[in-house]
Amino acid sequence: SDNKLLRKTTYDYAVVEESGKQINDVLVTRTGISRLSDGPDLQYTNNWRILHDGMILTGYTPNTPYLLSPLTIRFFYERLNSMTTVDYSEDTSLTTKTNYTYSGYQVASRNVTTSGGSTMTEEYYYPKDYAQAPAGQQSILTAMRNKNILEPVFKTVLKQDGSTRYVRNEYALFHNSFYRPSKVYSQKGSNAETLRGSYEYDNAANLCGITRGTLQKTAVAWGYGSTLPV
Repeated sequence: SDNKLLRKTTYDYAVVEESGKQINDVLVTRTGISRLSDGPDLQYTNNWRILHDGMILTGYTPNTPYLLSPLTIRFFYERLNSMTTVDYSEDTSLTTKTNYTYSGYQVASRNVTTSGGSTMTEEYYYPKDYAQAPAGQQSILTAMRNKNILEPVFKTVLKQDGSTRYVRNEYALFHNSFYRPSKVYSQKGSNAETLRGSYEYDNAANLCGITRGTLQKTAVAWGYGSTLPV
């Protein structure tokens, strides 16, 4: 009721430019370009010649198609670098800062630190990181990557207070048509991997069976043309 601030979160973004993106052998027609209005891929020199990426193309007018090779395209995107949250109590405050690192477009890790001194780091591995998987899973992850299935995280490594543990998802090809998680393992420290669960699917790719550990199983029946669980 007194409008006291309880939490404040700020986000720090960065604009990232990709490099080396080119398309070869593009036939281009630019209309209405004058000395006062350069195009996105070319500009005029003082003697009315066309300049593009260090190459001078002579004998062209604004309405004449010309072959552009390579055409350089500049891509920009925004990504989150860090997030800072401050929680306020009566007399003190606790600040939590999360920093992100990236591998291409994907989050490679996040590091969380608090003003109280605790630190936690999570690392994420995707199909493109198939070399981090056991030998039996590498061919599956490679096939997923080749089919442009890039986003699933198959392994998450958590490091905190000097200890390390991870959760690893195994994937399988079901009914020769779709890839789905098949088993989940976890490991802490130097202990052996433990099976946490496994999954089964029907012909419509619906999850129809969940086994937790090796004992407790939940079955799901699907009806209405395999669209709704019954």
